[in-house]
Amino acid sequence: MRIEKYPISKIREKYYALHAKAFPQDKHHIPAIVYLVYDGDEYKGFISGYLHDARTFYIQRTARGEKPFSISFAKQVWKHLEGEGFRYLLGQIETGNIRAIIASLKTGWTINGYFTDIEGKPYIRVIMGLSG
Repeated sequence: MRIEKYPISKIREKYYALHAKAFPQDKHHIPAIVYLVYDGDEYKGFISGYLHDARTFYIQRTARGEKPFSISFAKQVWKHLEGEGFRYLLGQIETGNIRAIIASLKTGWTINGYFTDIEGKPYIRVIMGLSG
């Protein structure tokens, strides 16, 4: 697996078209950092977000090709983020996405909050401690 990091200054190069395919309903997402994931030369997915603090990466979006990330695929990315010095990952899951909530809890994520977005859609906030 190869992971390429794109800071905000270079995001337009590859990310916007990939994000539009995975999330056509949200064309205005502008993260601070994007990681594009490849298996050899084959594009496999992305994870985007920003630094919440010096040791925490806040995940805003993940996608595998044009589908959501699988947990096993995400674990490979988490290991890479740990290698970059992150000790915690934060994320959010829509409260109606029961499959994602259960999968997250089974793989080490902990619920640490609840909020609604600007449109009133409810989410839970989740956190995961990385080893190290």
